[in-house]
Amino acid sequence: RPALLLLAGMLAAQAPAQLPAPGAEVPMGAAVRGQGTARSTVFRVWAPQAAKVELTGEFNGWNKDALQKELARPGHWALENRRAKPGDAYRFLVDGQPRRDPRARAVDMEKNLGFILDPREDDWGAAAAWKMPPREDLVMYELHLGTFAAGIPGSTPPFDKAIKRLPYLKALGINCIQLMPVNEFPGDRSWGYNPGDLFAVETSYGGADGFKKFIRACHTNGIAVVLDIVHNHYGPDQIAAWQFDPGAPGGGIYFYNDEERASTEWGPRPDYSKPEVRAFIVDSVRMFLTEYRLDGFRWDSVHNIRYY
Repeated sequence: RPALLLLAGMLAAQAPAQLPAPGAEVPMGAAVRGQGTARSTVFRVWAPQAAKVELTGEFNGWNKDALQKELARPGHWALENRRAKPGDAYRFLVDGQPRRDPRARAVDMEKNLGFILDPREDDWGAAAAWKMPPREDLVMYELHLGTFAAGIPGSTPPFDKAIKRLPYLKALGINCIQLMPVNEFPGDRSWGYNPGDLFAVETSYGGADGFKKFIRACHTNGIAVVLDIVHNHYGPDQIAAWQFDPGAPGGGIYFYNDEERASTEWGPRPDYSKPEVRAFIVDSVRMFLTEYRLDGFRWDSVHNIRYY
């Protein structure tokens, strides 16, 4: 499966070096703004076929709060909630059908829930000064997290266990890890090429906090992290974006629905012709660059993207 490797330096023109400043446009998904008593969470979602979108979560007693249509953005809905806080679970109701947020930073697939995260709370410490080695000096090690962490005693998640083996990689002369996909997938074991949530990190691995801790440890030890990402197909099972808007045909608004392009041998293909789907993909990549401080990406099976 042909792949494309992109390092962070190549993407600098497209990706900001820091998170949006206060007052900047609120991103899609659940975005926490302000501090203390002025803190609120803005929920934004794309559902162009829906007649009604509602929000339900821990912060409103699982009652229903109606989102409003965004006049300047057809098909988009938004709601600001001052009770919602980081860690709270939530989901959308799209024309009455429960849907987890395709852009949720953390999820529970089985319960069909998203969780609010606030990346502004992250402390990168000494790793904030990390600089990636020049491309020509990289010595790369492809790593499947579950396999790499296997056999290490203890009940801690695989990200924590893998940190204990970084000295082994360092002794080998490795200064860059090519990490196989870690987006949320069904179950607890997978190669990672069946992503269901493109903004969430696999819970069984240690989730968002575990991944950031792993990246901090890598950078502190002089090791870059390049992530394998999958956008040529999603799933095939438990995809948050699948039939997200019940009024749309086939797989819904995020996917091609014609016979020629709708499917790959691994799962449904995103509809790259739609600007909202392209933004979904770009925003996922940007999130990993800015919030996780990744050093680059391996794009899986690019011929299933570029020719469609």
